[in-house]
Amino acid sequence: MKPKYKRRHYFIDGKFQGQHVFNSYVLALIVIVLFVGLFSFFTSDALTIVYTRSDLQLERTPLILLKKILLIAWILLIPGGIWITLRTILVSHRMAGPLFKLEKTMDEMRQGKIGAKIYLRQKDHCKDLAEKINALNTIYAEKISDISLLAQQIEDSAHGTETPEAKLQRIEELSKNLQQSIRFFTVVNDQ
Repeated sequence: MKPKYKRRHYFIDGKFQGQHVFNSYVLALIVIVLFVGLFSFFTSDALTIVYTRSDLQLERTPLILLKKILLIAWILLIPGGIWITLRTILVSHRMAGPLFKLEKTMDEMRQGKIGAKIYLRQKDHCKDLAEKINALNTIYAEKISDISLLAQQIEDSAHGTETPEAKLQRIEELSKNLQQSIRFFTVVNDQ
């Protein structure tokens, strides 16, 4: 019986996803600093009058508004940072999850488990690569099954009750089929 509640893993690859969250924060901080810098540059020759609780001030625009701009920037950075974190985790989850599944399938293939399928969610990335690995896995599984079947038929023919000439002819025929199946694979030595 399947469990009713499956715990969600928000961080599949903590380093990968953490790096994306950090980069998003840095980008947001750069945008804020760039805005403050450009605002200060373009208003450096302007004067501003600020009236706050019976206090009247007249100063250059960047200096007098800098505290207000920084306050607004922090107010926007906190909820914006939370939104950036959630959005970045969601987007990176759509990359990290498929990469984890691809890596897991490749490890299984390396251990000799051929034929497993990779199933990705609708909005996941790397679907093309998963389809290619699935096709590769299917072809390998079919070829290995064919080779295994031919090897079994050769063994059965060797122990059969036919005449020696018929056995030899049958084994040669099966051997040619086996060699043809093996020729599908090409070993490339990159040394």
